[in-house]
Amino acid sequence: MCLATTSDLTASKRAEGRIGESESLYRSLVETTPEAIGLMDMNGTIIMFNKKALEVFGFEATDDLTGKNVMDLVAPENYQRVLDNMEILQKAETIRNLELISYKKDGQQLWLELSSSILFDDEGKPKSIITAFKDITGRKSAEEVLRDSEAQYRLLADNASDVIWTADMNMDITYISPSIYAMQGHTPAEAKNLTPEQRYTPESLESVSKRFVEAMANEAAGIVQPGDIGTYEAEYRRKDGSTYWTETKASFIRDAEGGARGILGVTRDISERRLSEEKLVKSYEATKKALGDAIYTMVKIVELRDPYTAGHQQKVADLATAIAGEMKLEDARIDQLRTAALIHDIGKMYVPSDILSKPGKLSEIELDLIKTHSKSGYDIVKGMDFPGVVALAVLQHHERLDGSGYPGQLKGEDTLLEAKILAVADVVEAMASHRPYRPALCIDKALEEISKNRGKLYDVAVADTCLELFHSGRFEFK
Repeated sequence: MCLATTSDLTASKRAEGRIGESESLYRSLVETTPEAIGLMDMNGTIIMFNKKALEVFGFEATDDLTGKNVMDLVAPENYQRVLDNMEILQKAETIRNLELISYKKDGQQLWLELSSSILFDDEGKPKSIITAFKDITGRKSAEEVLRDSEAQYRLLADNASDVIWTADMNMDITYISPSIYAMQGHTPAEAKNLTPEQRYTPESLESVSKRFVEAMANEAAGIVQPGDIGTYEAEYRRKDGSTYWTETKASFIRDAEGGARGILGVTRDISERRLSEEKLVKSYEATKKALGDAIYTMVKIVELRDPYTAGHQQKVADLATAIAGEMKLEDARIDQLRTAALIHDIGKMYVPSDILSKPGKLSEIELDLIKTHSKSGYDIVKGMDFPGVVALAVLQHHERLDGSGYPGQLKGEDTLLEAKILAVADVVEAMASHRPYRPALCIDKALEEISKNRGKLYDVAVADTCLELFHSGRFEFK
């Protein structure tokens, strides 16, 4: 006789099945996840590495790691760091984003970023450590290059004679190079804390503020200007209260998407340049005054020898500059034209005064003598320090479009525009004024002459501008 006992194992088998399925599911998840995952016991002995983890370290299978301790993969200089973090892990049960140097199977160094957690058994005792990690070698290399680059730029900035500075979008200074001390007398820390009112003179503060307000408004509106903020000059205050002039080139610091995240500026002391410019301006003004005095003297000499044409050159200059202004000539050309007009008859100093004031008809010889004044005037003026086209305008003011003028019988395309303007102004004023050989003709007769011969003797654009000035009432001889 034998006794047998039986028990229903169905529930137990089902539980084992569920456990098997669960382990299979978790293993499948661990193996297919893109994260590198490793499992170690509490002493650091490697139990399992998933496929991604094996790839990171250059192993083909977990069997290659059998019996290895995780410390075998850690660089010696990181041993203590790992041990310190194991203590933290024991207390906090989790550590995150630990960076350390490790080695591949072939000995190649790599940087890892890892996070670890403790797994517990059914009784709540620490059983193993699961770690997720990723290779950050590329990132660390890029950071090292960036650090080297930043160090080089900081070295350049710290040793540049110009002041290099950065500011945030609220215009608060975030960096200023040590060269500020030599330029301003402030340390970088002091300079960073200056208010705009302490930094600039009132006039410069207003102009600089306006520039930055406009630049910020354009940036907010999505209007990207070449050079962003651009180059500007401003007067700064030194620590001792004196002032100096600077030139600054400023632009926005932009992120990868092109958005402005700050401002970069390079400021240099231009006090000596400004002083030189001021001296140059004063010298120019002095030269201009001396030149004006010379012109006035020459005009008076001509008028003393030919009193009947007193005021002629001044009136011609007034009309010529009015015509040039209407024709939108540059200021410099108008100034040179005015100079030429004021002395266009200077060559009459070489013409006998009795011919200049002769009341009757001139003989052919006398007329030829009169005609020499253009060339004589040119010879006088070209030897003096007059600017630009002054001498040529004096020479050509009696030339005509059809080549019938003198002294060169030049045709329209060969004559300066300034000379064409001077020719029209000269004819109008001369016809409207008294001469020894005839009484003054009315201004209408003078304008009729210009209108009749526009395009033949006189430049069309010049003639039309002159006629419009008089007909509109915008010009009349004083």
